[in-house]
Amino acid sequence: MAIKHFTAIVEDPTVEPSLKAMNAALLASAEGDWDRATNALRQIIQNDPDNHVVSRWTMANRACPDQDML
Repeated sequence: MAIKHFTAIVEDPTVEPSLKAMNAALLASAEGDWDRATNALRQIIQNDPDNHVVSRWTMANRACPDQDML
């Protein structure tokens, strides 16, 4: 069911690129594809260094060192 949402976001030209990147990161992490999730998060940070959602995500990730994202 979630894949429908992610697909709709990707295909919607009115959705901001940062939201598309965040959804890509969420989907990748849900699938266990940490490299793809990391790349999506890096893209967000490069485009918007003040993105607080990604900042919090990376702080939470550092609290769980089993996964190396960013």
